[in-house]
Amino acid sequence: MGDTQTRDRRGSVAITGIGMSSALGMDAANACAASRAGITRAGELKCMNFAGATCFGRETEDGVPQFVGHSSTIGWGFTGKARLALLGSAALQDLLKTASLHASDLASCGLKVNMSDQFIEQANQTKLESEAIPERFEYPAGTWKAEAAEVLSMVLRRSRVQIDSRLHALYFGGHAGFAEAVRDAYREIRAGYMDRCIVGAIDSYVEPGFLDAAAGVGMLKTADNPVGFSPGEAAAFILLEHAGGKRAEFARISASSLAQDDSHQFHEKPAVGSALAAVIGAALEEARAPRPSFVVADLNGMERRAVDWGHAIVKLNDRFAVGEVPLWLPATSFGETGAAAGALAVCVAAKAFQRSYAPGECALISLASDSGARAALVLEGDVARGGR
Repeated sequence: MGDTQTRDRRGSVAITGIGMSSALGMDAANACAASRAGITRAGELKCMNFAGATCFGRETEDGVPQFVGHSSTIGWGFTGKARLALLGSAALQDLLKTASLHASDLASCGLKVNMSDQFIEQANQTKLESEAIPERFEYPAGTWKAEAAEVLSMVLRRSRVQIDSRLHALYFGGHAGFAEAVRDAYREIRAGYMDRCIVGAIDSYVEPGFLDAAAGVGMLKTADNPVGFSPGEAAAFILLEHAGGKRAEFARISASSLAQDDSHQFHEKPAVGSALAAVIGAALEEARAPRPSFVVADLNGMERRAVDWGHAIVKLNDRFAVGEVPLWLPATSFGETGAAAGALAVCVAAKAFQRSYAPGECALISLASDSGARAALVLEGDVARGGR
């Protein structure tokens, strides 16, 4: 992105379909409507015995700790790859149905999916092994990358979709990984490598193994830790293709920017918002937007994330007034959804354009991974006409 054709109808790339599965429903239409209404379906998680570990909270006169999260209604009794495949296939099937995608449309269609970076699990493992989390450690494990590829194959089989494996790509970038996938899809569509691309993300933070790891590093919201996040799970997909085609457009991709902060969630160096401010500023400049109409951010209750955002806003406000526009926080309704957070944010914004309740025509998507990756996307929609 970044040339003068980005905003030109003939040269731009549009979002022409969305699909979701989450705690708020198994389709994008109902989930986005519920989120807009402020509905939440958080409930007690029963996937493990939370009284068995002190990291989930202390037993009091009220009894053993009870843990609350945003769990979907799909896949009860399933865990691991099977649960992720159920989430992913439900979201993909929603996209296929609402965008009326047929086999002929998939002949030259790419597929890019963001999966968990397992940063929190690896951080907890290093803590157990060395009693401290180092400034640098390897993630994700090679075994997980192989399992993620299996999940993607299961999703396609369940959805009865055939897409050339040479056009598949997996990403492991946390929240910001979805923006990287969108950027790559945008460039490849513009370059003519493919006619369209399905870009998505799948993750579950209500898995027993993940919950144990997140509690171990003090990131879960519990009675003893009020500044943690409430876990959720989701899958979301968007369809990208050249603007001006046969499908109605939700919004257009105007800009993207990615960077790496020099610290992460467990780093001793404090969060100062420099990398986040840089990607947001670069994206707004590329989109030639003096200020966004609204911001969809991935704030989730974590203190360090909030501090990073606050510093970034201070750095940006003189030029872009980012802190003065409406701020939407999907995690309030969906919970913390990990790798799927960026995809949910884009779907929420795209649906707002389509249904004409967005507070303006320019949406800024702000994404910050626990690993230090930072990303921003700018979407443009025609609110008066419900997308374009």
